[in-house]
Amino acid sequence: MIAAATTIDLPAHGNVFANVPADSPFELHRSFNRPSNLENDQCVKLAFTGLANGARVLLNGVLLGEALAAESGKADTTSFEIHQKLLPHNELRIEFADHSSFSNPNAVILESVTLEIDHDARDRP
Repeated sequence: MIAAATTIDLPAHGNVFANVPADSPFELHRSFNRPSNLENDQCVKLAFTGLANGARVLLNGVLLGEALAAESGKADTTSFEIHQKLLPHNELRIEFADHSSFSNPNAVILESVTLEIDHDARDRP
């Protein structure tokens, strides 16, 4: 029996502000390969937990969208459907305009990134 969904963690390289002025833009990068055995009708999403407000998410240089914050200043969960945008090798880039809005310079600007593959999407209308 196949699970309804598979979640793959895409570990971040850490939130490092060293030598970055508070009003300067900065980026986080993550490379990953296209999962094998994907079927054309499966839903594949990049999902982010705790992504800082206004962060721009790009996959292979193409803007997927921006995180919209809840009252806490962070998006609870932000996700983007990416199946048709996946290449054999992919580059995820998250751009932050600045980090001056964080009261703590060691604030977490991204809690987690996962790749979610919905195996049952093909059974839905």
